[in-house]
Amino acid sequence: MGRIPLNGGSTTGAPDAATAVEERQVSCGGRSYVLRRFPDKLVAVYDASGKLLAGWPLTAIWPDLPLSEQTEEQLCANIRRSLQPY
Repeated sequence: MGRIPLNGGSTTGAPDAATAVEERQVSCGGRSYVLRRFPDKLVAVYDASGKLLAGWPLTAIWPDLPLSEQTEEQLCANIRRSLQPY
């Protein structure tokens, strides 16, 4: 019997581009955040303990750029906008 594909179809065990989740950790104002961009381009903001702080639609304002192409200042500004009360 052949191997069962993992991670959205990859038989190597490594996620392919269509299923890879980009993750980046940033520090803003003394607080650490973990950002994740999912294959559907949605972004989620977590605190350092893994608690979800913001997701869609709050992060819909984020630019359609990989997290690695944005500066920490840009990411912190996006976090502030996503977490501010209405």
